[in-house]
Amino acid sequence: MMIWNVLDFGAAADGVTNDTAAFQRAADACSAAGGGTVLVPAGQYRVGSILLSSGVHMQLEAGSTLLAHTDPEAYPHRIKPERAAVFYADGAQDIQISGSGRILGTGTETFGSYWGVPGPLPFRTGMIHLQRCANVRIEGVALFFSDSWTMHLRQCTDVYIHNVTIKNNRRHLNSDGIDPDSCRNVIISDCNLSCGDDCIVMKTTTPTPCENIVVSNCILESVSTAVKIGTESHGDFRNIRFSNCVIQNTAVGAGIYIKDGATAERISFDGLCIACADLESVKPVIPLYIDIEKRSDDSPLGYVRDVSFTNIQIETGSGALFQGTPERPIENLTLENIQVRVNRHTDYALRKKAVGGSRTCAPDERDTRFIRKPACLACAYVDGLSADNITADLREGQAAGIDRAALYLYRIENARIGHIVRKADRSTLCTPVVLQES
Repeated sequence: MMIWNVLDFGAAADGVTNDTAAFQRAADACSAAGGGTVLVPAGQYRVGSILLSSGVHMQLEAGSTLLAHTDPEAYPHRIKPERAAVFYADGAQDIQISGSGRILGTGTETFGSYWGVPGPLPFRTGMIHLQRCANVRIEGVALFFSDSWTMHLRQCTDVYIHNVTIKNNRRHLNSDGIDPDSCRNVIISDCNLSCGDDCIVMKTTTPTPCENIVVSNCILESVSTAVKIGTESHGDFRNIRFSNCVIQNTAVGAGIYIKDGATAERISFDGLCIACADLESVKPVIPLYIDIEKRSDDSPLGYVRDVSFTNIQIETGSGALFQGTPERPIENLTLENIQVRVNRHTDYALRKKAVGGSRTCAPDERDTRFIRKPACLACAYVDGLSADNITADLREGQAAGIDRAALYLYRIENARIGHIVRKADRSTLCTPVVLQES
């Protein structure tokens, strides 16, 4: 395997000089020779956007740091006129970004209406944007303070992401972690992410489906949703599995948001440990979440079916919510082996559902009606519910004395309700374990 060292192509590695052209010359020479490794030795490199072609393996050695340039003119390869990324590829095959080096972005400042700093920002940079690429491997690198989506994979196939660290400013809106968008055959494992928006989120900004995806063994921290499907849902989602992840200090632990008419099916969440953040005064906090709605009045209504949440431990002050619509209920929802420990008091009368993304439809009763029901798990408009071995513990700290059901049901058909346990302080009113309204 041939090696092209960026220093041999003129990189200064002083953290000041614009080394973008040197990196590009090395990458182009590597691709022209049929592929190989572009070596980035220890040092600091100020770079803009670098185009990766087929066969290029970008190897960031220990001690190497890429500093994202603050000048928009350093980004000749754009996602949109106002958006770019440090590494960019379109239609490439067999590309890699790996090593133990790091990339430092420009998203260090507080930004977002939640934090009192509304936008928009005129120009935003992410870290990695790959579209229509195949056989992609990203491994070992550490990415810090991305200004926009850190890693956006759009219509890519056969993607492997392993042992990646992403640490963004928690008060910087849109600083998602990993966004597989209309992708197929994706494995994400053993990653450590802390983001100012969603951590790992499947999207379909095109009609191309997002399918055959595994996310496992990750540690995640999010101001928004840690593991998510949607909200962009113009294509279907299917055969997606999230397993063995630790989710901490998060607003929404795991969620499915269908707004644009897609079908989400054969989705499983298993072996999650979720600790929700105390963010109720800022935004909705919901450990587990499904919502079907229309983004606009002319949007089609989507489907959610064959979804399971199993072997999940939750610490929260707020309850989970699974809601379809009267016209389009959730089909075949499984809730099994779920333990909810309520660790603080939350005023349910102030709760609203997590909308996520943009919406032009007028609010309706589903924005507040079911999320305000006094329950640890609330289900509305479900056809085919299996709920078994669910424990709600309301005995600790501020939770002691709260009158809250373990499970709330509304318009549920074809249900199988098994072992449901509610543990409460003796002074708590005797609320049923299952509270059902017809």
